[in-house]
Amino acid sequence: MRKFGLVVLLALCAGCSRDVIRDSAELDRALIPAIELAAARDPLLARTAMDELVVEWQRFLERHRDDRPDEPVWRDWLDAVDTLVMDADELADSTGTLGTVAEYLIDMRMMLVELRDSVGLDYWTDGLHELDEPLDDLHRLALARDSASLGAADTDRLRELQHEAQAIREEIEQQEFDPSRYGFDAEQERRRDHSMERLGRTLEGLEAALDAGERRAILTAARTVRPDFLELYRLFGDWRELP
Repeated sequence: MRKFGLVVLLALCAGCSRDVIRDSAELDRALIPAIELAAARDPLLARTAMDELVVEWQRFLERHRDDRPDEPVWRDWLDAVDTLVMDADELADSTGTLGTVAEYLIDMRMMLVELRDSVGLDYWTDGLHELDEPLDDLHRLALARDSASLGAADTDRLRELQHEAQAIREEIEQQEFDPSRYGFDAEQERRRDHSMERLGRTLEGLEAALDAGERRAILTAARTVRPDFLELYRLFGDWRELP
């Protein structure tokens, strides 16, 4: 009886689906560098990162395409992402199209965020993916202005983006994080905690500068937020073979 029970258990486990959270984290370890290097227009490193992403994506797709047969949106969206990845891969050989590659990969990232959300998958890094967008807009606006050209409409927009970013960050902070499912060791977890706290302080500093109305302080704070965020975000990418 005991032997029969073990055989049944092994058969059941063989059919168990893999941990989609753990596998999503593995995929992000390739996706995050691929986006950054394509956006930086670095042809050699972008190509290397894209090759790694294609391998990780195909592995993820093979493992999880049929996870939710009762939810057609799951397979349909994964197939759409697959097309996007293949299109990006074709464009990654040309320096002139790396900007488009970065846009495609950002679209891929947000499609996966929306897909996980639509089926109720709680994935900690999705908050960071969402946070990247308002902070990128905030950073670009701050770089495009100086103390003389920063107007009321600009400060209103910066405040709007700061509030959006702070709300996302606070939501992230409330979510449970299991380091083992994201491939984090104790040092990475320590750095994650430190970076989250630092980002919170930086966003609060920007809010204080906006309240005070000091243009130079506003721009200094606004230009600091995204680098502090990237220090956190990059922890979820695999940079071992990259700078």
